[in-house]
Amino acid sequence: MVIRRMGPADKTRICELQREFLKFNKENVHSKNDLLLDLCAVLDEEELINTDFDNFLNKIGFVAEEDGIIKGYIIGSIDLAPYRKYKKTGNIEECFVTEFDRKRGIGKILFSSLVDEFKIEGCDRLRVSAYLANDIAVSSYKKMGFIEGSIDLLMKLDK
Repeated sequence: MVIRRMGPADKTRICELQREFLKFNKENVHSKNDLLLDLCAVLDEEELINTDFDNFLNKIGFVAEEDGIIKGYIIGSIDLAPYRKYKKTGNIEECFVTEFDRKRGIGKILFSSLVDEFKIEGCDRLRVSAYLANDIAVSSYKKMGFIEGSIDLLMKLDK
């Protein structure tokens, strides 16, 4: 397994993985609640995927590659808050490993690579968010030492 920085040449495979990621969320996370399914609906999946990838290139991204095939990726960014005790926060924005390759520790290796980069950049805390309905992700992050610090609430507005 090779962990390396994400680059422009990875677009085709990362877009394939994003399609899988969106499908997973729709079928296993958002479908647990009809309103959540509606609030998280994507109107133009291809536009979202292409825009996301272009944005990924401006962030900190790593891929896990085995035999020339990308098995997963992780994306992060850094927020600055000079007025706080912890001034640099490393944000884990997205992490995905293809279904066939889960339970092999790939996500943990990607996570570790991103955390190492955050340390090099001087980050002093981490933040990650996950849908509450995504029991697997929430449980995994808690096992890694994350605590519940905030909650995002969604509501549909009538027009």
